[in-house]
Amino acid sequence: MDQERSYIEIPYTLAQDHTIFIILQEESIALWCKKVDWIAEHGGMVFLKTHPDYMTFADRSKRRYEYPIQNYLDFLRYIETRYRGQYWHVLPCELAKFWATRYPTIME
Repeated sequence: MDQERSYIEIPYTLAQDHTIFIILQEESIALWCKKVDWIAEHGGMVFLKTHPDYMTFADRSKRRYEYPIQNYLDFLRYIETRYRGQYWHVLPCELAKFWATRYPTIME
């Protein structure tokens, strides 16, 4: 029997940047921080999907559907500072590999 790996589904647990900063027009990362704190209190995993095409990288005025990169950087700093030594910062592919080696799937 051939062993093949299937995919690992990783649901994102935070609202996407587009939702927070474009649709809801939030100016701060407060919603993200509040949700991260709740997830951490309950032993969960934080997974965030961002869209670089909505971030303003240059020192210029942001367009209608952009938000400052500083928001994302502030969020990363919040995680790094508040949860120092308590988290595992990995890419989705690394997380999938971690689980795949522990729970191999046999495809028929």
